[in-house]
Order: sequence, then structure tokens, then C-alpha cells
Amino acid sequence: HGVAQCEPYVHIEGPCILEGPVELAADVSIKPYGYIIDTKLEKNTVVEPFSCLKNIFAGHDCVLGPFLKATEKTLLQSFVNLGSFVEIKRSTLGIKTKAKHLSYIADATIGSYCNIGAFVVFCNYDGQRKHQSILGDSVFVGSSSQLIAPITLHDNAYIGAGTTLTKNVTAGSLITRRASIKIVENWREIKRCAES
Repeated sequence: HGVAQCEPYVHIEGPCILEGPVELAADVSIKPYGYIIDTKLEKNTVVEPFSCLKNIFAGHDCVLGPFLKATEKTLLQSFVNLGSFVEIKRSTLGIKTKAKHLSYIADATIGSYCNIGAFVVFCNYDGQRKHQSILGDSVFVGSSSQLIAPITLHDNAYIGAGTTLTKNVTAGSLITRRASIKIVENWREIKRCAES
């Protein structure tokens, strides 16, 4: 539906839905079962299978998907890599930033060369309002972390896996926040005795 503007050598490799206006630059590759609405993709960008792109811009040489959902005026600079089961909305990502697995990114401005680990959640909503997260360049966010917005992580900040972050992070800092492990020996025996 609508208008799809495709330069030469666009590769559409299977059934997909394009709803205009859609602009695809040279050597864009759309894998099967893509759903692309009101979107512009620059040259050499690849949309992997089962990805939904709605009202976004992606620069050249991006890899998007599979099973990606990117919506609501998301802006991706060149060489961004967003992978399996990532959801992103109302966000901007800088050059060579990646979030390759199972993350939720919303209302975020993220710099270049950042890494967003698996199961990272940008907690943007407090029940009444949505808040912004700002990440500088070369920020590393470890897996299973939560960023409670509003929050700012300055350049080269490093967030250890499993951290729930509620305060801003200065440039070059390492932040980890984990509960200490508690080991209960003979738990099965204790549980059995308590139940009898």
C-alpha cells in the first residue's frame, strides 16, 4: 500500500508487507516476512526475517532483526546492529551501537559504539509519565540490567550484569549492584522436616 521508492538492486527475498511511504536505498536486503511501514533505509541495510519497522530511519550498513520491533520515530545511525526480540521505540542510536538480544529500549538517546546486553530494560515509565535515558559514547550495559529513567550514563561507563541502576553514572565508571548469594545447605532435608 502507499508509495514504495526502491533504488536499483534492492533485494526482497520473500513475502513481506510494505506500507508507504517506504524508501529503500541501493542494496537494501529484506528477508521474508518483514513488515515495513513509513520507513527509510539507507544502502546495504539488512532486515532479517519477521521484523517490524514502523516510522523509523536506519542509516547505511545496519543489521535489523530477526524478530525486531522498531517503531515511533526511532533513528538509527549507520552500522547499528539490533538483533533477536529487541523492541525499540522513540529512541536514537549512534554509529556501531548494538543490542543483539532480548532487550527493551524506549525514550533513549544512546551514543556511538555502545553495547546493550541481553535482557536489558530501559524502565521509562513511572506510572504517570515517561522519562528519558541518555547514554554517552562507548557505554557498556551488562546483561539483565535495568536503567530506571530519568538517568544519564556518561562516556565509557560500564554497567555490570544484573545491575538495577537508579543514579547517574560519571564518565569511565564501573557500576555493579548485586545482592550477595545466600547458600542454605541441606535445603531439601530442612524443607521436608518443616512440612512434616
